[in-house]
Amino acid sequence: GAAAADAAAAEAVAEDAAGVAAADQAAAEAISEDVAEVAAADEVAAEAVTADAAAVAVVDEAAAEAVAEDAATIRAASITTAEARVLRYLPTPLTFALIAGKLGISRSAARERAERVYQKLGVHSRAEAVSRARELGLLD
Repeated sequence: GAAAADAAAAEAVAEDAAGVAAADQAAAEAISEDVAEVAAADEVAAEAVTADAAAVAVVDEAAAEAVAEDAATIRAASITTAEARVLRYLPTPLTFALIAGKLGISRSAARERAERVYQKLGVHSRAEAVSRARELGLLD
């Protein structure tokens, strides 16, 4: 009797252990699938965030260019009458000395006014000033 009962108990424990192992295996597989789904979702989210960041960068660059252009337009609007008189001669081959003679001012005054025009237009040379002034409608 006792030996048979012990054998039956041992068999029941073994069956329970097998059942627990099978349940653990199923749980482990379910967790593994969940982890794979989360990883896939994270990858999709990361790609979406990357795409969003790229779109934001493009918009930011466009906005920065628009702001810079607006700032140049505002500075251009602050060109004085005296500076505008010098600007009118910048597309010509006349030297600053000849421009000064036509305007009845000193050569250094003509050059200083031209430099202020360059600053206000956000450029660094006479050719750039002429090009930018034409873009802004300040020259024909």
